[in-house]
Amino acid sequence: MRGGDKQAFIKDYKGILEEEMAKTGPVEYLRQVRNEMKKVTWPSRQETTVSMIAVFIMVFMASTFLFFADQMIAYLVREIMSIGL
Repeated sequence: MRGGDKQAFIKDYKGILEEEMAKTGPVEYLRQVRNEMKKVTWPSRQETTVSMIAVFIMVFMASTFLFFADQMIAYLVREIMSIGL
């Protein structure tokens, strides 16, 4: 970027930031939050239940894997440490 281009970019960037970070009062902020919350597509009870079960299964599988990996590493370390005795 040339010097002039760089300065123009910085000026444009600052303008964008100022527009995005315009100050709003608490009432306007809450109004905007409420409007955005209306746009959210919430999952159904069934979707939430299925997702929760999937998470629990994955957590169980990961914890089981890590438990056995830890046991194997501990066994190997004990074996290596006992060689020196």
